[in-house]
Amino acid sequence: MPRRREVPKRETLPDPQFGSTLISKFVSCMMIQGKKSVAEGAFYGSLELVKDRRTKEPMAPFDGASPVMTAFRKYMLDHGVYLYTHWHTVLIIPPLIITEEQLEEGFQVLDEALKITDQAVGLELNLE
Repeated sequence: MPRRREVPKRETLPDPQFGSTLISKFVSCMMIQGKKSVAEGAFYGSLELVKDRRTKEPMAPFDGASPVMTAFRKYMLDHGVYLYTHWHTVLIIPPLIITEEQLEEGFQVLDEALKITDQAVGLELNLE
């Protein structure tokens, strides 16, 4: 509480893509260390899992499935994160009533599930 005057409450501006203040508030809650672009990417975007970043070879073939993507999806669902997968694309749409703790838990599950795909392409994980 300031000593001299009351600080006015800021108006929440609508998000640029949908024009919704609710989405702006949600993205603000998702921000980690002030990285709004990362939070927007997580909200608007989807993950495209590839075998090689340089060639962009998809993890699953066009119009098909792969054991790696099936294992990834199963791990996420078994740990309570509901998602949509289509070939090598993953779309996670969290509910608008999600808490920060639930969101953090979901990201931890996603990190663990991505280790499945990393192991499939032979990446060495040096996480500290």
